[in-house]
Amino acid sequence: MVVKKRRVFTEILVAPAQTVAGGAAAILNSYASYVAQEDIEVVGVELTIMPQGSLGNDGFCVAVAELSQAGQYNADGVVLQATMTQSWNTAPAFGDERPVTEIIVFPDGDAVPVREEGTLNLHLQLVATDLTAGNFVVGVTAVIYYVKKGS
Repeated sequence: MVVKKRRVFTEILVAPAQTVAGGAAAILNSYASYVAQEDIEVVGVELTIMPQGSLGNDGFCVAVAELSQAGQYNADGVVLQATMTQSWNTAPAFGDERPVTEIIVFPDGDAVPVREEGTLNLHLQLVATDLTAGNFVVGVTAVIYYVKKGS
């Protein structure tokens, strides 16, 4: 069996971090996109949702990140989705605050095609309830692994 070697490129997308103020309930959205400069094939994706602090909070949060070919959240064309849930109770002290990473690598010969000037969109939706004190901040990063089509 002959294995064809192909150079793998990376593109890093960072959606702006979202902050929920203490004492508030909110649904917030963040967005970033990559426009392909030529025909490419996505061979892998890594999504990381990063909580960045919840000191003094009681409450609950769900963050969903998607890398998608669609221009909106929760539509057809999702390549990878990651979900993070966080909960806190400061009396007694309890918390669960860890980043979440999801990774997909397609088998040799499989990929997600993206045409020249096609987009890959990174969406973050943050839903927080019952926050009592400090702010809660969440960010998301996507690493896109791709090859040039025909390489």
